[in-house]
Amino acid sequence: SVGRAISRDDGVNWKKYPEHPVLEPIKGNWDYPMASTAWVTKCHDGFYRLYYQGGFPEVNVAIGLAKSTDGKLFKRIGEKPILNSYDFSGLAKPPHASMGVINIARLFNGQNLMTFEGKSIKHQGLGQIFGAVSDDFESFKPLNNGYPIFSATNVSSWPVKKVCNPRIIALENEKLYMLSF
Repeated sequence: SVGRAISRDDGVNWKKYPEHPVLEPIKGNWDYPMASTAWVTKCHDGFYRLYYQGGFPEVNVAIGLAKSTDGKLFKRIGEKPILNSYDFSGLAKPPHASMGVINIARLFNGQNLMTFEGKSIKHQGLGQIFGAVSDDFESFKPLNNGYPIFSATNVSSWPVKKVCNPRIIALENEKLYMLSF
């Protein structure tokens, strides 16, 4: 389940709020038994959007979307995930599908870039970074023909087989993006 905590002192102390999860997997839904690794963003239309990993771990995991007006009560958008392994040519398929550790960044052109780690079929089934873009925060299209946008082959300065935990920020003054992994 996805919980929520708030801090009023620059992240030193946190209070779980509300006392129950803001999003729980529902038995019979595509996201059962797991809804986790959420990323929440407040969009220009005033809605909070919560992107999350759902499904059965290490079997068939996909990315879902829930929406909120107050950041406390989230409602799923649609009955299916917004992205799954079949949307990406380079992702492992069930029963080895994996998509998680989501990050959303606003691009300079106004689009929204979602990055996540997934098991790549071209990299011995190890985690690489995939991406998808959206104009509306809800409909995403895979980048790079569905293959990783950043992989272990992009790193030559030290030995690495997988790249995971993507985080992208836009550096406005320099008009460039920084990826940490």
